[in-house]
Amino acid sequence: MIYLHTSALVRVAGLDDDPLPALLSETEDGIAVSSELSKVELTSPPLPSAVLRRARAVLDSPAVVTVEVSDLMRESADSLTDGGMEESQAVHLATALSLGAAVTVFACDDPEVAAAAAARGIRAAVPPFGTDRAKPQYAHNCENRC
Repeated sequence: MIYLHTSALVRVAGLDDDPLPALLSETEDGIAVSSELSKVELTSPPLPSAVLRRARAVLDSPAVVTVEVSDLMRESADSLTDGGMEESQAVHLATALSLGAAVTVFACDDPEVAAAAAARGIRAAVPPFGTDRAKPQYAHNCENRC
C-alpha cells in the first residue's frame, strides 16, 4: 500500500501522464491511501484551479482510500511535532504509521517528511516517481531502507 501525502497528489495532478497506476502496480495490494487532511489541504493552496481539480479527482478515485484522522492519530502526530515537524506534516506521517506494515511506500514531495518516514522504516518516494514514470524515484536519505 502506498501513502499519498498531499504534495504527491498535487505533483501527480500536475503531470500530463498519470503515474499512479504504475506506482500502484509496485505494491502488493494495488491500494493507495491518504489522510482526510488532504481534502482540506486541497481547498486552499495557491495552485492553479485545474491542478487542484485533478488532485481532488485523484484523491476521490476508487484507487485511493481516505483515512479519517482519529484522536489516536492526533496524539501520535503531537509526539512527532516535538521533533520540530509541522502539525499537518505530522498528521500525514502519523496516518501512514497507524496503518503499520501495510504501508510500504510514503509518496511525498517534502524531503524532510520523506526522510522522517524513511527513518521510521517506510520507503520514501519523491514525485515525479522517476523519469520513465514507471518506477518511483526514492529519496536518497532513506538510510538504506528504500
